[in-house]
Amino acid sequence: MSTKHVNNENLANKTSNWDVLIEHSEAKIVEFQKKVYEMRKSLKFFKKQRSSGIPFPLIDRHRHE
Repeated sequence: MSTKHVNNENLANKTSNWDVLIEHSEAKIVEFQKKVYEMRKSLKFFKKQRSSGIPFPLIDRHRHE
């Protein structure tokens, strides 16, 4: 094992602690909460379109024939 690899492992072990892991986890939770919020908005829109009777937009492949 090279000394560079060993030194990197030691540095990683010294810089990682519970606070770093907690901050990372909290940041991921916020990121996923934003994604869930956006998906919920999309779901509400889709349900509204369906209940309004608006047909699903399909691509007309035979448009130029």
